[in-house]
Amino acid sequence: DFDKPSKDEIPPQHRMTYTATISTPMNHKRIECNIVLYSSDQEMVAQRHIIIVRGERCMCVWHCKCVCYNHPPPGLLCTPLSTKHYHQAGFVGQLPVRSGADCSTLFLVIQGLLWFFFFLLLFGIIKALLGLCISYVAVWGLWYVMPDEARCLYCYMEPHLACYPLVRDSEGYPIHPRNY
Repeated sequence: DFDKPSKDEIPPQHRMTYTATISTPMNHKRIECNIVLYSSDQEMVAQRHIIIVRGERCMCVWHCKCVCYNHPPPGLLCTPLSTKHYHQAGFVGQLPVRSGADCSTLFLVIQGLLWFFFFLLLFGIIKALLGLCISYVAVWGLWYVMPDEARCLYCYMEPHLACYPLVRDSEGYPIHPRNY
């Protein structure tokens, strides 16, 4: 209850969870509230401001503004405190530097697709370079893309080879007539 102040001691670099029950009826949907932490000498150590919304869970975490929500979001979004409120909350020094940008699901999907296509391109370049030296690597997978197209040929399509009879290898694929 808000009527009885708590006398709990919180060691430095520790946290304490409190559940506050508002016993008076809430005439308004929102109540503005200041949470103040005092030292044993009754000096104010930290202060946070929060707008409590009826029926919602509220929390104040680290250097983020206090928030209230009905259903837990898929990852709490942090709106950083202003420098003034950061120091009022009991922190010293500068505001922490953001280590990463807020990532949306769409951004993560697009990033995953880009990485996928990047690796496909990389593997294609590696196959092309190896195919310059190793002929088996050069034609690997070609027959999966074009099954039996070469076996259905009845004459050479190149104008300078059209006069030659079609020559096939042991597997039935056309080969150059001069290599025969």
